Amino acid sequence: MDFTFHKNESINPAEKLMEDVEVIWVGRNGNPIEDSEKLVVQVGDHITYIDLSDPEVKNHVQIVSGQDNFEAGIINETRPLAQALLDMAEDDEVELSVPGRPIHSLKILRIVKERRV
Repeated sequence: MDFTFHKNESINPAEKLMEDVEVIWVGRNGNPIEDSEKLVVQVGDHITYIDLSDPEVKNHVQIVSGQDNFEAGIINETRPLAQALLDMAEDDEVELSVPGRPIHSLKILRIVKERRV
């Protein structure tokens, strides 16, 4: 791509690139996600959430089908936290219930889909 600028012209190359760009969200099945559809948590996603009892602390996890790595914030899809988050959308509130522990109310702040190349 060639960018030619004339004297006193102030065009940001990134702005020029974005002029004709249409962003299309694609689901894991390869089909476009319509604006009316909510993005929901799926295996592979990175999720930012808060525990409503301590909303100042943001938590980050990635849900995977493989092994846990708690230090890296990676949890298996069968874990109670993953089960609570799966199929939920941004701004949804969910309850995390683990036997023998208090119930936690969580709010999903952000979902980031894993990029596949």
